[in-house]
Amino acid sequence: MAGAAGPELRWAAPEGCPEEASLHAGLDRALRSVPAARRDASDLEAWAQVQELAPGRYALELEITADGGVSTRRVEASSCEELADAATLLIAMVIDPTAGAGPEETHAGPPEPAPVDPPTQSSGSLPPEPTPQAAPRPPTTVDLPAASPRDRQAPVRVGVDAQLALGGGGLPGFGAGAGLGVAVLRAHLRAELFARYHLPRTRALAGLEGTGAAVRYDLVEGGVRGCGVGEVGARVGVELFGCVGVELGAMRGVGRALPVSASHTGLWAAALLTPGLAIPVTPRLAVLARGDLGVALSRPRFAVLNYGDAYRAPAVTYAITVGIELRAPAAPPRRRGRKTGTDPAARGQSPREPPSR
Repeated sequence: MAGAAGPELRWAAPEGCPEEASLHAGLDRALRSVPAARRDASDLEAWAQVQELAPGRYALELEITADGGVSTRRVEASSCEELADAATLLIAMVIDPTAGAGPEETHAGPPEPAPVDPPTQSSGSLPPEPTPQAAPRPPTTVDLPAASPRDRQAPVRVGVDAQLALGGGGLPGFGAGAGLGVAVLRAHLRAELFARYHLPRTRALAGLEGTGAAVRYDLVEGGVRGCGVGEVGARVGVELFGCVGVELGAMRGVGRALPVSASHTGLWAAALLTPGLAIPVTPRLAVLARGDLGVALSRPRFAVLNYGDAYRAPAVTYAITVGIELRAPAAPPRRRGRKTGTDPAARGQSPREPPSR
């Protein structure tokens, strides 16, 4: 494919399988018969991963992004080499449906009519019957990615993640929490909704440690983030993102071993700055890691009767979260057929009637 922009290809396979360079070489061979004007694949991205299911049994997960649409294929074979050849052919056919076809398949045309000898005029004999022309070949339909403006838009994917949070998070001391999130992914953008619960933490009242007097605090919160996403690493495709957002929650304090024990719930609010990364394990599964730096907008304050202030939420908070994200596959692009061949009806012409005797 000299002179033409090649696709962005990421290949992950067990040891002993073909290298990524061999796929590029195979792609060059498959596109050798394709005219240079149709070899441009600068907007095509392919993500291929091979896994060994059992001794002598392998599976290929292939995701191809072209013309703003995403299609996925799964192929199983008895060797990595067969899957590498299959991946090469599938990618080549997305670039041009005639890739890898022989000369007869690439240049299908009308069959040549059989030659007809001119009739001879002789007395007492009928003119020879004309040789009927060969029937036209039916049109061939080839599926190609649709080129409508809607299909050229970047696909939208949805991810659902479960996360473990470690850090302060607005409560006293260091603790843990758990949460869930939903993300909408599109090109270099990411939008998230999340909910999180920080497990209770107990803090003794200063100066009354021997009496067991303490207050137990917990926090439930939810929020939204908007992120910009960049990608690094040609083979793995690590996604780096930076987000800004806001969270709102309810912070509760419950007194223990106090003359008058009661509970109080205050409003917690904070602005968030969140750097993070996502490491795709498969096209549908990624590992996430984030760091939340929060600036408090509302700081609950807890006081004990005849004692005074027990705790006030800090002005700056931190939390580190790790989790996994399941990503729904993007809808494949709509496709349209392209007709080739010699069917007169396909060209808007009337079929010729065979000559009558």
